[in-house]
Amino acid sequence: MKERKRTRRGPLKDAKGKKTHQKRAARQESESSNARFDPTGSEGGLAIGDLVAGFLAYGSDRRSRGESAWLESERSDKNFRINLPAEVLREYDEGDRLEVKIVSFDDKGGAANQPNGRVESLIATHEDSDRAAKGLMCAYGIDSEWSAAVNREAARLSEIAESNLGAASERADLRALPLVTIDGESARDFDDAVYCKGSGQGGWRLLVAIADVSSYVSPQSAIDAEARKRSTSVYLPRHVVPMLPKALSNHLCSLLPRKDRLVLAVDMQIAEDGEIQDFSFFEGVMRSSARLTYSRVSALVERKRTQGLSAAVQTSLKCLWQCYAALHRAREKRGALDFETTEAELVFDRGKVTQVRAAARGVAHRMIEEAMIAANVCAARFLDEAGLPLLFRVHPPPSGEKLEALLQTLNLLGAHLREIDLDRLNALVRELSERVSPDFLTSVVLRSMQQAVYSPENQGHFGLSLERYAHFTSPIRRYPDLTVHRAIKQKLGVARQAEFRFGKLQELGAKCSYKEREAESCERDVRAWYLADYAHRHVGDAFHGTITGVTAFGLFVLLDGLLVEGLLHIGALGADWFEFEPAAHRLQGKSSGQQYALGDRIEVVIASVDVDRRKVELVIPNPKPTGDGRARVRKFRRARTRRE
Repeated sequence: MKERKRTRRGPLKDAKGKKTHQKRAARQESESSNARFDPTGSEGGLAIGDLVAGFLAYGSDRRSRGESAWLESERSDKNFRINLPAEVLREYDEGDRLEVKIVSFDDKGGAANQPNGRVESLIATHEDSDRAAKGLMCAYGIDSEWSAAVNREAARLSEIAESNLGAASERADLRALPLVTIDGESARDFDDAVYCKGSGQGGWRLLVAIADVSSYVSPQSAIDAEARKRSTSVYLPRHVVPMLPKALSNHLCSLLPRKDRLVLAVDMQIAEDGEIQDFSFFEGVMRSSARLTYSRVSALVERKRTQGLSAAVQTSLKCLWQCYAALHRAREKRGALDFETTEAELVFDRGKVTQVRAAARGVAHRMIEEAMIAANVCAARFLDEAGLPLLFRVHPPPSGEKLEALLQTLNLLGAHLREIDLDRLNALVRELSERVSPDFLTSVVLRSMQQAVYSPENQGHFGLSLERYAHFTSPIRRYPDLTVHRAIKQKLGVARQAEFRFGKLQELGAKCSYKEREAESCERDVRAWYLADYAHRHVGDAFHGTITGVTAFGLFVLLDGLLVEGLLHIGALGADWFEFEPAAHRLQGKSSGQQYALGDRIEVVIASVDVDRRKVELVIPNPKPTGDGRARVRKFRRARTRRE
């Protein structure tokens, strides 16, 4: 391990460089990690010899009257501290991302089963703007490197690609059709293209062409073994860890404009009422007419801005818009969930977030979503009716317990329901959105839902209100889609694929579901770190927000504009004594009668931010403070004065 001189950093500083007392920092650290380590935790806990990743922290040790060091987890689903020798502070800085091996467990100071570790490697320094992404990728076991065998196969496939395309005469030739890809501005892998045309019978011909990954990745290959291991691509802010090597994901399989590409396509006949009348699967070769973005397509269909698009592409997109409207009406008719969500779009400059924008889905997003859902429905129907085992995309209905909790919450928000009619959830959310934040309301409903999983046992898809559903449209970034492609080809008789057995698919589905959850958790944690880092530069600033959680120790508030959640501690609410009413999700002032309830709007100020722990502490602008609240408000006012 390369040695480097450790720079003594002195007293810790808050977001504005203000010195804070070392004992206070140590106390805050103790409070944030006061839960004991459980060696029999949800993921089996830690064992001697395990490698774990996290960030280096330190504080004063009252027993030795010196400093103690530890590794702290930054995974949101883990809560552990691993003791490290104090000597590491001579080589590493607080905030460095390290990989540590568990060497023993001890019982010190009444905290049972505390793990002790030894530093194995430095992942990223505290000065690295990508330290959180690198550390969390390691913590979640997300590997961005490829083995030599995978690299050799990818290079060989690139060399023979032209000969594969030369044999495309056996495929349907789609190169004359104005097929286009429609993706986000930052997308690099294009695995789906669309074409739409009005039919003489009053409906539409909808053609969805998907990158034919299975023509290049065989079941016995090193690339397939690695893709199965990864199961999914991981999309982090500023980073993408693909499931397939970039030679395939960004080039050979990607439906790049004006490049001949092999595809597996589904040609659908959509009726005026949005129902799929007929469909057929086949192998084809296509040449994308354009690489379009959601914003560009939305501008065309909503504001008639053609922006240099060919007449054929414009006609196809206008037909796709009409077809989407019919598909969406059919979706509403069958009672599928249809919520609008707002995501935080992070704008970067030199590794730092400079702006957070609320990115709502536009009409182009919905057009592509409905087209892909239709293609996925056809894939599930085609294989299920053929009697071939496949990985369904299963979304069970919510449990009775979660429905009861949702009923209570919605009534607190003003719904006045005796029971929840799942068929009316969309209408109910729209009604309540007139007086409650729509984003908060949507999050409340979505939290009551079960997670969708992959399974060979069909249980339907509750969210889409479909009897059977499978993923077919993204084989570049999802392994289950690749297995569906192979099964379709086996049914078509165009390729001899691996045997599909229920037991093996059950095991594969469980693994892919787990890897999908891990990837999503990593993405959330990295995004939360960048948002905390951005909030760190807004200490002293006031924001409006929505109360998203009420506890005995305070309120959680989602801040408008920042789209980050912070804690407003009960001690910062003022001089009154506030009592927690759990049934009402409310804090009630004993003397003043002041109430703070779930869903209420509130103005707050960012008092401090612990970026690595992704914790934002809030105060209210002009309280009558007491106790800890008084200290917090003094701290906030000094920070604001310094800024001004």
